[in-house]
Amino acid sequence: MDNRFHPLSGDDKPYFLFRAESQDNRSFENGGIFARNPRHNHPTAQDFDNHLSWQRIDTGLVSFTSSWRRVMERRQMLIDRREEDVIVVAVQAKNLVGVYSAERVAEALGYRDENNDPRRRPCHRDEYLIYGGISPDEYAILAVFDGREPCVPVIFNTPAFEYHGQIPRNSLPGQAERGPLVALEDEMYRRTGRRDDLVRDELVRTICGVPHMPWLVRTIY
Repeated sequence: MDNRFHPLSGDDKPYFLFRAESQDNRSFENGGIFARNPRHNHPTAQDFDNHLSWQRIDTGLVSFTSSWRRVMERRQMLIDRREEDVIVVAVQAKNLVGVYSAERVAEALGYRDENNDPRRRPCHRDEYLIYGGISPDEYAILAVFDGREPCVPVIFNTPAFEYHGQIPRNSLPGQAERGPLVALEDEMYRRTGRRDDLVRDELVRTICGVPHMPWLVRTIY
């Protein structure tokens, strides 16, 4: 493995990662996220460069963002391009292996603002790469939001907090009838087989742009 590129340690990974997909670029299936044709045990410098410079080549890498705002922007871009069946996948990243900071990788590859090739300029803030994808038995996928309808303001309400955010309308089963918090909790249970209020609440904070409470987050889900 090229010693310029190292996967992130647990402390360096964001709590959650998000990915917007459409039918045409779907990697989510059968409860996991699967990269196209990973050919090595580790990504090579060429794999990273091909992926970050948007070459139409299978690299075994899948892009995510740690920002809910950015994934909503990506979702809207897919809708504006009239792509079908848009979804947003939320992933708990702390226990995943093979997670790379796209920003650090771009820096190691020599991407610069003054680069003559606009595809090799540093525009990868909040972007993370996972090599090979995410297996269903890792139970890291927390929720899959239907992203086809417009975003609407929502309130996540518990006796302990009230947070305001935006998610797509009817993006979770039961969202309109039972409220977004219960709908999110039930979705997480469907995906992972567990209920965990602490992880749920941290995901809500991320969606609403509220600072995390690291002393509450468990290392193992």
